[in-house]
This record gives sequence, C-alpha cells and structure tokens, in this order.
Amino acid sequence: MDNFGDTHVLKSFKSFKEKEKWWTGRLIMVKKTMNNLYIKTPSLDEVGIVIGIQETTIGCHLEVFFSASNATSWMITSDVYSQTDKK
Repeated sequence: MDNFGDTHVLKSFKSFKEKEKWWTGRLIMVKKTMNNLYIKTPSLDEVGIVIGIQETTIGCHLEVFFSASNATSWMITSDVYSQTDKK
C-alpha cells in the first residue's frame, strides 16, 4: 500500500491551479469522519481518489471518489492523509 501522511499540511502553492494539479488524481485516506444523521461520510482509513478541489472560507475541500462505496464525498484537507508520492 502507498504511504500516506500529513505532508500536504506544510505544502505551499503559488496558485490555485498549482494546488489543483497537485491534488487531482492523488490518493487520500480518511483520518477523521463526521458521520451523523444527515451526512453520510466514508469510514476511517477508507482510501479514495481526489477528482476535484474547491477553496472556501473555512478551508480547502476535496471532492473524493471512494470505490468501496461507489460514491463521491467532499472532505476538508485537515480530515485526510495524502499519498506521499503521486504515481
């Protein structure tokens, strides 16, 4: 299995395009989850692939496809581990 970590927390980008290029296609692993009555989120340690990115006032959100559940979820970057090397 690929190595996952928090390297994205320390990473800086010159532009949104650069950030988008870095994230798109990268595998992530769920670190935190907020399962509740209204929002179905993936379980801890589930692996998905980033297919989109959006900047908001509360942080950077990733649109992630999870093949295990065949579903897409939005995850904030602080709630995931990122793949250390994108293949």
